Amino acid sequence: MYLPTEGPEAFDTAERGHRAFDALSGKAPADRSRTDTIQPAMFDGIRALLEDQTVTSLVELRHKFVVQAADELSRRRAGIERFGVTLNGLEAAQRSLVQAAQRIELDLLWGSSRGAVPVPQHDHFRYLDLPFAPADRLQELRDWWQRHCEAREEWTSARS
Repeated sequence: MYLPTEGPEAFDTAERGHRAFDALSGKAPADRSRTDTIQPAMFDGIRALLEDQTVTSLVELRHKFVVQAADELSRRRAGIERFGVTLNGLEAAQRSLVQAAQRIELDLLWGSSRGAVPVPQHDHFRYLDLPFAPADRLQELRDWWQRHCEAREEWTSARS
């Protein structure tokens, strides 16, 4: 069953929108006015997620070493070793970014959650019980890889 979303019959949709904005503004329905605004705490919460140390550290790493927004001297001063990127750190940063996006999508834009993980359109676990390469053909794979590497090395040693 679909309810009207506009016009004089869209009372339910309008009422749900008012309730959602009342929660954002921190006002009771009886105190509602056209000048109501979203509480700063909502934006503070999103900002805190985006300014999490794991996120800001990755942003700085990106600026200094990936997108080349720095020169060689500032990169040396920054020192990539001080960033200490770990899988746990990446997970923490991803968690903060997903939570910030979720708050924006659900609370501010009154949208719906798309989830944090894409849903594959196939069985991504199929064939995981099989080895990547059969054991009796590993030497063949190694030989192919050696030929592949040698051919690429020729690209860099060829003189015109």
